[in-house]
Parts: sequence; C-alpha cells; structure tokens
Amino acid sequence: MRAYYVIDYDGLHKSPTIHIPEGLNKEQAAVYVYGEMMLEYWTVDTPHAIYITEDKGYKFAHGDATVDEKVHAGLLLEDKLIAELDRQDLSS
Repeated sequence: MRAYYVIDYDGLHKSPTIHIPEGLNKEQAAVYVYGEMMLEYWTVDTPHAIYITEDKGYKFAHGDATVDEKVHAGLLLEDKLIAELDRQDLSS
C-alpha cells in the first residue's frame, strides 16, 4: 500500500509518497500517515486529506472533504491547462 497527504495551508501542499508497512489495513494505514504528518510538524487540526492506494488509483481515505474538493478542482484545472498547452504545441 502507498499513500500521500495534502495539506491546505497557504495553498495545497502534497507530501512525497509514503510506503505503508505490510499487514496494515486502511484504517491503520491512515494512522500511520498521521504519524508521518506529525513528523513534518503538521497536526490533525491542520486542514488535510489522506489518499491511499492498494493497486491502482489513489482514493480519499481520511481528512477534510473540503480539502478533497480543492484537490479535485485543482487536478481538473491542471488537466485543462495541460490540454491547452498541448493544443498550442500542435497548432504551432
């Protein structure tokens, strides 16, 4: 299992990928990620979202739904910007 967290503090900040020790279930994995957040001096009171994947695709596992919404809005915007840049490259 792998995970990452996103902190909403003066903008969205994504953690590096966190490799979850084998044998943990998703709830235990979320607790493990909270420990990693605290090592970086973030607290559970900081607006955040935790994403976990077992095979393909990260899924929201824990945290604030508003942060998750911002992440999805940002990803959609990023996809649109990339598509626009691709169109500009093709038309040049």
